[in-house]
Amino acid sequence: MDRSAVAAALVRAATAMENNPKFTADEAVRVAIFGHPKAHPGFGHGGDLFDQVTGTLRDACAWPTARIDDIPQAQAITAAYAEARRLTAP
Repeated sequence: MDRSAVAAALVRAATAMENNPKFTADEAVRVAIFGHPKAHPGFGHGGDLFDQVTGTLRDACAWPTARIDDIPQAQAITAAYAEARRLTAP
């Protein structure tokens, strides 16, 4: 896992949610990585990073399912920033 890439994507996702209250955590991660809330990873085009970021966010929120759509936005924002700090700590 590229910790700095995951951390940067988490910060971009949190920022996207702060800037657009309608974004789900899933949409925000898609914006952070692919530039569009409905984009899908293509072969060799961000799929691994997408999986790592969504997995990190899901684990940080102790979310019980693989889908992160329903994580409350405030919880996702807080978790994304906290995990980004943890991943970049010395």
